[in-house]
Amino acid sequence: MARFIVFGDSHGADLDAIISETNSQKPDAVLITGDLRGYTPSGEKFFQDVQKLARDLSRPAYVIPGSHEYRSEWRKAFAALGERKERIVDLSNGKPVEVAGVVLVPYGGAT
Repeated sequence: MARFIVFGDSHGADLDAIISETNSQKPDAVLITGDLRGYTPSGEKFFQDVQKLARDLSRPAYVIPGSHEYRSEWRKAFAALGERKERIVDLSNGKPVEVAGVVLVPYGGAT
C-alpha cells in the first residue's frame, strides 16, 4: 500500500521541521497543497522554499499552488529547478498524474 504525506497551509512555518518530520515517515511521495508562504507572498522566499523542498525532501513531491501563491512567482520558482524538476513536480497544469498506483487529479491553483 502506498504511503503519502500531505501538507499545506504552512504559511511560512518552520520548513526544516516539516521536512524532517516528513522524511522520518518514509513516504512513497509527498503531496503539498499550497500556501507555503504567509499572507503576504514574497517571491524570493517562495523561490527559496521550493528550492529547499526539492533539495531536502527524501521522496518526490507533487505540488499544487494555494490561494497565497501567485502564478507568476510559481512559474519562476519551478522554471529555475533545472535538474531537480523530477524531485518536485508542479501540478498547476491541472493534468492528472499517477503516483505509486494512485491517480492525482489536481484542481484549483494560484492567481
